[in-house]
Amino acid sequence: MRIIRKKQTVLLILLALLFSQGDVASETICKSALTTRDMIDCYKQELEKATQQVGALEERIASRLSDEEKAVFKSAIAAWGSYLDANCRSEAVLYKGGTMESVVFLGCKLQLTKERINQLSKTYDVRLR
Repeated sequence: MRIIRKKQTVLLILLALLFSQGDVASETICKSALTTRDMIDCYKQELEKATQQVGALEERIASRLSDEEKAVFKSAIAAWGSYLDANCRSEAVLYKGGTMESVVFLGCKLQLTKERINQLSKTYDVRLR
């Protein structure tokens, strides 16, 4: 039992260190998650919400662009999706085979998706008015 508690403590410390620089940690997202499974489930739910938000924002932006602008924007959306997956896989692979692999992957995707929402909102503010 002591070993399990020590492992949980070490896991929580690692999580705090991993996300201490990111926006995800500064928010109250998944603070009540105590186990790896809880963290994965929470990040999946939050990522689903953020993915829906970014999709809705992209649709709103695209509806206000010219055909030429829309084509370039759609290309950027595809490139960003590829970057998101590749970047987060590169972070998660550092924990390959460990319990943190999925947590890091999902946390990375959540953080970058939230950043993408902010970036799109700022960049296309003129068209969203």
